Amino acid sequence: MESMRNLPFHVATSAGPYIDLLDTYFRDATGVGANTACATRSWASASSTYTCGRTVLALPGFTESVSSQFVDQNNAVVTPPAGYDNQSATADVPPSQTLAVTVTETWVRNGVTKTFSAGTKISSSATGLPQIVSEVRGSALSVGTAVDDAADPTILQYDAGLLAANAGLSTGATANAQVQGAFTTLSTGQSSVGQAVGYLDAPPDQTSFATVTGTATSDYPCTTNLVCFGPSTVSGVTGTAGNGLPQVGSVGAPLIATVTKSGAAGARGLWISNVPTTVNQLGLVRLGVQSLLSPVSASNPTQLLRSVQGPSNNGYNASCTGPGTAVSNADVVTSTGYIATTGSATHGVTSCTTATARRIDLFPLAGASGFNADGVVQIVLQYAGLQCGAVAGATGTVTANYRATVSWLRYGDATPTTVTVDSSSGGAGPLSSSLLARNSSGIQVGVAPNGSKLYLGDYIQSWSAGALSKTTTTQNAQASLKTLSFTTVPTRDTDTLGTSSLNVVLGKLSCTAQDNR
Repeated sequence: MESMRNLPFHVATSAGPYIDLLDTYFRDATGVGANTACATRSWASASSTYTCGRTVLALPGFTESVSSQFVDQNNAVVTPPAGYDNQSATADVPPSQTLAVTVTETWVRNGVTKTFSAGTKISSSATGLPQIVSEVRGSALSVGTAVDDAADPTILQYDAGLLAANAGLSTGATANAQVQGAFTTLSTGQSSVGQAVGYLDAPPDQTSFATVTGTATSDYPCTTNLVCFGPSTVSGVTGTAGNGLPQVGSVGAPLIATVTKSGAAGARGLWISNVPTTVNQLGLVRLGVQSLLSPVSASNPTQLLRSVQGPSNNGYNASCTGPGTAVSNADVVTSTGYIATTGSATHGVTSCTTATARRIDLFPLAGASGFNADGVVQIVLQYAGLQCGAVAGATGTVTANYRATVSWLRYGDATPTTVTVDSSSGGAGPLSSSLLARNSSGIQVGVAPNGSKLYLGDYIQSWSAGALSKTTTTQNAQASLKTLSFTTVPTRDTDTLGTSSLNVVLGKLSCTAQDNR
């Protein structure tokens, strides 16, 4: 019995050729499957009992039988499902985590057959440190805001190019992923529908995946919605959990989530609002975002943030390990990710995620022409990539690469000012808080209807770039990156708590790679 207790209760077949308790003592629910550890084997369906019989080599003349039943917490027998087979990657999940075992020894002395039986229960218990822990999460564009002014307001969350994946090895190998082209949720429980979605839950392995195309937000151009987005796609959602080496996607064929450049021009891109369509906001009128000459309505909503795809616009492909590469006609936003594990003496784990976004416009001005008609602040996430690596015997590694531009038009200038933030400079770079001063030391971008000056800080409360957090130890790396973050001024006149600000993050990435083998 003690030798039985020394075995792991169950190791998933997909994890590799490892021996567990059930391999010998509850091989299947038929009693006919090969089991070299037992001289005889049988299955009693009436009592759901698997019996393994053998000769005790160390004690000539003795035979031993081990009868096993799955039981629950009340000691009631649990019958395995039809087709249960501990050697099958798709049918090896035990119906309970406790095995009731009876060991019977039989021998003959002086012509008299004697027996002795002892019983015990063996349960699955917490295992030691997981052998592999890996994870990636990515969002090309994330926007959060309150949509009402209650003491406990309703929170809207929008993500474009959203993915989450993990791969692990403990008593078994697993690989999981959820990938969405775009997704909107409200804290009251509602969520968007129609967007492209893909899932991975291995085992069993998923070696192919047909691209999923999501529809644009219903009733586009979204005359009644707070968030509106165009078509989206999800592709590459593959993964395996075999041989103890879980994989999600690959370097050459990663998970991909996009809000795409497709469909009619009016149904491309995205826009977000958090102000009612029944009354103009005096604060937004002062900023020029709304106009009393063009009252808001269901057919004339206020777009506070948007990205509108034109017929042609260049973009980038992102990389985990270096600068992105320029491409033509890129999608509105794109996120990618993969997890790779390797075996042998130089075993390791790599997890990577990337993001890109075409131009995102904040505060398009009503009735304006030129630059400000698109947005007072215009942002392009050219590329962002984050990779975590863990290799046998070495300190974990984190690699972050990003490049983005932020543009505005200083009042009186003919051409906009564009600043670049990239990983080579680190930190906020040129996005200094002093630029947001609401006085002569700040940047004037306009004039209010009453003749007062409007500064960049009248639109943006705070901004930051390159917020990287990382931890590395032996065979372990964890990191998170917010490539660009913006908090706007509150947008609703009735907001006394400041919750109507838009909290915008581009290139929100995280990764984990831990190898304890």
